[in-house]
Amino acid sequence: MIVALVVFLAAVLVPVSAVAQCDGDQRFAVAVYHFNVQYVAGGLQGYPEDLGFQNLDEWNALDLTDAGIQDLIVRESFLPLLQMYERHPGWGGDLELQGLMVDVIRERHPDVLALMGDLDGQVAWDSMHYSDELWTHQPRAAIQRSLLETQSAFDAAGLTRSASVFTQEGQFSLGMGDFLPAGSVAMIPRNLFGLHYPTQERAPLWTLGDSGVFATVGGHGWTHTEAECSIEVRWTFMDDGELLATGDINPYFATAFVADPEVVAAYEAELEELEAQGYVIATVGAAVQALRASAFEPTPMPPVLDGTWQPRNTANLGRWMGDQGEVFGDRETDGAIRTAWWTAYAEVLAAQTLDSDGASVDAAWRELLLAGVSDATGWNPYITEMNYAFEHAAAARELVAGVLMDAVVAAGCEGMTRIDGGTGAVACGAEPDQGRSTLADPQRDLVAGASSGGVAVQVQWFTDAAVPGAERAVVTFSGLSAVADQARQVEIGWEAQSVDFVPAGSSAGVVSVPLALFADAEAPVGIPLAGGVLGLGGDDWLVVDPREVGVAARVHPDQGFVTFLDDTRAVGDSDRWEFWFVTGQAEALALARALIDAPDVYVAAPVIEPAPDIDEDCYCGTVEPSAARPLWALVLGAVLARRRRARR
Repeated sequence: MIVALVVFLAAVLVPVSAVAQCDGDQRFAVAVYHFNVQYVAGGLQGYPEDLGFQNLDEWNALDLTDAGIQDLIVRESFLPLLQMYERHPGWGGDLELQGLMVDVIRERHPDVLALMGDLDGQVAWDSMHYSDELWTHQPRAAIQRSLLETQSAFDAAGLTRSASVFTQEGQFSLGMGDFLPAGSVAMIPRNLFGLHYPTQERAPLWTLGDSGVFATVGGHGWTHTEAECSIEVRWTFMDDGELLATGDINPYFATAFVADPEVVAAYEAELEELEAQGYVIATVGAAVQALRASAFEPTPMPPVLDGTWQPRNTANLGRWMGDQGEVFGDRETDGAIRTAWWTAYAEVLAAQTLDSDGASVDAAWRELLLAGVSDATGWNPYITEMNYAFEHAAAARELVAGVLMDAVVAAGCEGMTRIDGGTGAVACGAEPDQGRSTLADPQRDLVAGASSGGVAVQVQWFTDAAVPGAERAVVTFSGLSAVADQARQVEIGWEAQSVDFVPAGSSAGVVSVPLALFADAEAPVGIPLAGGVLGLGGDDWLVVDPREVGVAARVHPDQGFVTFLDDTRAVGDSDRWEFWFVTGQAEALALARALIDAPDVYVAAPVIEPAPDIDEDCYCGTVEPSAARPLWALVLGAVLARRRRARR
C-alpha cells in the first residue's frame, strides 16, 4: 500500500526535468519562506499574565487560542507575501508550510485558499510533514504517514505540492532519499553542511543514493559555467516567513505581530531591482531544472549527520532533546515529551496492525503527528506547547485503546498481555521483564550521574533470553524534585573513528560519517538516533529504544565517550533509561528493528470476577465484570498530572 501511494505522489509532482535546454546565461534569485502555523502550538492563553505584560487590554482583544494564533499567522504574515506575488505574475518563490496549515487555510480562510489556487504553479508550496514535527527523531513509518497526510491535505485544497523540500527547523537526513518521491529536491541548510565541510566547495546539486532524489544547499548561492552558458543562483531570503512581513516580529508578541506594508514594499523593491539587473525571480525548482538541462552531472552527496539548520548554536539536535532553552528552559521536560510520543507511536502502530482500516486508527495517526511538533521541546517552549504535545499523544493513545483491548478480550486474556506490534499476535500473561536475568559482571563501559545532590543513581545490568549475547543497562534516577538543576547524564565508552548510525527514514542501513568531518566543532554534536543504533567501535554497537531514552546522543571527536544528557525536568520524582549493548552490526540492526519498527506493547487486560452467590429469596441485581485500568491510562495519568510551566 505504501509503495503504491508513494508512486502516486511521484506522479502528481511537477517533474524536475521538464525544462528547456540550456541557452545562454541564466540568473535566478530564489527564496524559501518557512511558515509554521504551530509557531505557538496550543496558543498563548495565560502568556501575557505569566510574563507580566502591561498592555493586557491589547492582549485581551486578541484570540489567543490555538486557532486564533494560527489565523493571525495566516493573515498577518502569509497573506501579504501571497499578495506580493499576485502583483508580479512573472515571479516565483518557495513558501514552505506543513499540511496542517493547508487544512487550516482550507477550513477557515477561503479567500486565502482562492489566492493560493491562483498562484499554484507560479509559486512552489514546499511541504513534507503534516505537523511541524521533530521528524529526524521519528521512525520511517511515522515519516511516511506524515507525508501521505500532507499530500491528502493538498489534494483536498486542490493545490500542487512542490518537488522541492525544506522542513521544520531545517531538518535534513540522508534518509530523505529513501522516502521522498523520485525527482524531489531536498534542501540541506548551509550551516549544517558547513558543520561537516567548512571549507569544501559546495556543489549546486547532489544525488541521494540511486533514488532519483536530489539535494542542494539551501541559502547558498552558486554559479555553474560551461561552454554554452552560465547558470547563477542568488538567495534573497531563507528564514521564518512569519518574520518578513511583520518586520522581524514573531507570533509570541501577538499584539505587535502585524503586517507592515512598508517592510513588504522594501523587500519587493529589492526583488524588482534584481529583476532589472537580469535576474529571474524564481522557485528553487526552476533553478534546479535549468541546471539539470545543462551538462552538469550531480554526484552522490557526501556523508552528513542528521541535523538542523543552526547546529553550532543548538548542539545540533541537543536543543530539542535534552538542553534547556534560553528563557524558561529550567521548566522544560524534553525527555518525557519525546518518550511519551514514542510510547503512543508503539500503540498506534500495534492498533494499525490489528485494524489497518479503522477510523480510530486514522484519527490516532493524526493526533500522533500533532504530538510530534518540534516546538514542544525547542528553543523556549511555553506551557501550551508542552501541554500540546502531551495532550495529543494522550488523545492518540485513547483512540486506539479500544482496538488493543478488543484484541486482548478476543484472545481470552486476563492480566498483563503483550501485543506484537509487527504481527498483532497476542500473548496472554506476558510481562515486560520476562526472560530477563541479572548480570553480575557487565563488560561494558557506562557511567551515570546527576548534577545535584539528593538524586540517587542506580545502574543495573541484565541479559535477555530473547536477545542472546546482549547486555542491557537500566539506569534509574530517583529523588528528583522541582528544582531546576537536576541534569541526568550517562556516558558510554566510544572508540569509533566515525559516527556509524542509521539516518532517519532510511531503509538502506548504516551510514558512516568520519570524525574528521566535524573536527572543528566547539561542543559535542547531538544526533537523534531515530534508527536506534550507534557504533561504539570495533564490532560493538549501542541500541537505544526511544520509548526509554528521549534525549540525543552527543559525540565529539576529542572525547572517548558518547553522552546522553537531559538538562530538563523529569515528570515525577524518578527517571529511567535503558541501553542495549550488542556485538555485531547485523545483530544490532535486528534488535533496533524489533524495538522501533515492530515494538511490543503491553495492555492490562480485564480481570473477570465470578458472579457472587445470590440468595434465592433476594434478587440483588447482576454484577458487571470489573475492568482494571489499562496500563496506558495509569502512566498517562501520572504524566499529565505533573506538567511544568515553560515558555518558548
